[in-house]
Amino acid sequence: MNSNSLVVSITGWLQLIPPSQELLGMVAVATTVLNRADYYDMTIEQVVTAKNQYSYPYTGVIKHECYRAVEIAKENRDLFPATMMWFRTKHYHDFGTPYMQIGDHYFSQLEE
Repeated sequence: MNSNSLVVSITGWLQLIPPSQELLGMVAVATTVLNRADYYDMTIEQVVTAKNQYSYPYTGVIKHECYRAVEIAKENRDLFPATMMWFRTKHYHDFGTPYMQIGDHYFSQLEE
């Protein structure tokens, strides 16, 4: 997948995140997509559209902040651990190891 396709696949999904969420949270979400693609040897599109994982990507006009979040995630892969794979709102998953909360999102990583 070329760089533009990668950005569109992730940013289309990020568009669904409420605008009240901060940029760092969007970068963290984009990082979970990149981490899962690497770990499971999947394409970005396969990760984003996997059943019961992420909502189906938005296909309208994408906000600049979404592109920026993906670019930051791609260029700063060491910002978050490669083991950070999951997130959800309101609380941590009951699997994995809780890692951090950013805004309304709770991020978890592979169990160590």
